[in-house]
Amino acid sequence: MSALLGRVLNVALGAGHVQVDVLSNAWTNRPIERAILHSPSPAGSVAAWTTGLEVFSRWLDQRSFQGASLHLIVDDIFVRYAVVPWRADLQRTPERKSLALACFEVAYGGSMDGWDIRIDAAVRRRPAIACAIELGFISSVRHVCRARGLTLKLCRPSFIHKLSAEWQEMPSVEHLVVSVGERAVVGGTRSAEGWSSVWLRHLPSSPDCGAMSSCWQDILRQEYLLRGYVDGMPILLLEKKSVFTLPSARAVAQSGLVENAH
Repeated sequence: MSALLGRVLNVALGAGHVQVDVLSNAWTNRPIERAILHSPSPAGSVAAWTTGLEVFSRWLDQRSFQGASLHLIVDDIFVRYAVVPWRADLQRTPERKSLALACFEVAYGGSMDGWDIRIDAAVRRRPAIACAIELGFISSVRHVCRARGLTLKLCRPSFIHKLSAEWQEMPSVEHLVVSVGERAVVGGTRSAEGWSSVWLRHLPSSPDCGAMSSCWQDILRQEYLLRGYVDGMPILLLEKKSVFTLPSARAVAQSGLVENAH
């Protein structure tokens, strides 16, 4: 049992698969075991994350990881995002959460009952980004952990996780941050004054990597034209750890947006 106590399960929960990396301890990034678990789409009105969590649970049942830690990264297709403005008169945590709730209800056009909202605590006195995950999902993850003796150390959306890893590489001028996941593209504009926008677009399910690449670039082109991004604005593409600049709006409309970032 003592050998299991230091083990870590790094789990990426997506819409079509679950990746599990087993680490011998928290100080290494090299897995001693990796499993890719297929996760079929749920039927009817069942929550989209249900089958992925069930597949992971069955995988756990065939092994013994009691005492291990779980780090869970959630695909952005299961997440909602909003920008929360800074208000000097609303600095206490309950007040900030109430403001965040109002921002989400405006952004998504309805009640946020059943969602857990978290604000980036590292951003102070500036507009911050906030994320929301279904309470049912969080409750189910905790149940899986209790039933199998795991300790939930981290549960974080993919976009937020990538931002935390790339924070030092952010340009100092206003820039567009883009993250391309398995089934979702997340983008937002940020400067030294904080976040000014964030958006999320779902990608179609497709096994063709070339088609998916074209699809997210089409989405980015549409957002660029619709939101009126400034020509020459830097783009930080989190997956590629690269920064490139936006061409003119005419060039985007007539051809491509990110040819040099393939």
